Amino acid sequence: MGLLVGCYNTERVCSDAADHEASVELGTWVNQAYAPIEDGDVLPSIFGPQGGEHLPASVLATGVNPGNGEMVEESGGLLGFLFPSTGGATVAKGMDPVTLTFRLQYEQGLIEPSTVVLSTFLEGTVESAFSPEQTVFFNTWDIAEAYPDQEFADVSMQVRLVDACGTSVEDFREIRVANPRY
Repeated sequence: MGLLVGCYNTERVCSDAADHEASVELGTWVNQAYAPIEDGDVLPSIFGPQGGEHLPASVLATGVNPGNGEMVEESGGLLGFLFPSTGGATVAKGMDPVTLTFRLQYEQGLIEPSTVVLSTFLEGTVESAFSPEQTVFFNTWDIAEAYPDQEFADVSMQVRLVDACGTSVEDFREIRVANPRY
């Protein structure tokens, strides 16, 4: 998505978005594309290059301002030039990024709920836009400890999308996450 700051008008985009019913649908990211999640689906945990784990989340939205910009990687700080493979933070550069807040709540409350807040841009228009993969961090070993006799933990996954127009929409799914002991 190119950066069109000179032509971009937030008020116009918000007016166009208001012509559509605002909604968001929680999904996952499979084969470089948005895929819907149904209640009861097992989401795979993905191990990142630094040893952390995350769920590959995505959203599909209508009636919201998708923003206009791009995600860029900032350097790894003062010593980033020495360790380029470690990368840095990916940040939203442009106009009107959306805020995605993901929350994970675990069955029986045996694990503290976790929240991940991300600033990003959606790809598409006010009529239909999606987010590329979003990284929702969690710890599968917490699941192994809290649910030692279960192959899966039942998790309530929620997303809230807030755009630059002030529109706020939510969705949630009851998903399952594999216990790494099995």
